[in-house]
Amino acid sequence: MIVRATEILKTIQKLNPAEKHRLREYLIDALTASSSNGLKKIRLGLWKTDKVKLEYHPSIKHIAFQVSIEGLNNSVSWLKNKGYKPREAFGFEPIEPFAMPHNDYAHAKIHFNDPDGNSLKFICKIGNPKNLKERMYLSKWEEMNN
Repeated sequence: MIVRATEILKTIQKLNPAEKHRLREYLIDALTASSSNGLKKIRLGLWKTDKVKLEYHPSIKHIAFQVSIEGLNNSVSWLKNKGYKPREAFGFEPIEPFAMPHNDYAHAKIHFNDPDGNSLKFICKIGNPKNLKERMYLSKWEEMNN
């Protein structure tokens, strides 16, 4: 289920640290219990500041959901079936997830927006046994690592 991140963030900002911790634990339990979309873990980071003057970039100002590789491979059709449209990120068209290498591992991901326009992504940590350095679509990544 995708919910409006704007409303969630407004509510979360009002919580004290103990309440934020309990909420994070509840979300992890709830989301992993119903992992029909391959969801494995959620990480919630909250920062309070008076000023944030950053230009938009896909790597900031977003909520990421860690999913299984199976969930990620099915994510484009899953999102479209739910009425959401994957979007371009890091120069990759949203035709399938893409991989970004980090030495001995990589992150495969797909970006999309919620109904309020907030940036969301599904992400999965994957191996990099051939120490690839180039970003590429996940299908090509899997082909080159086999």
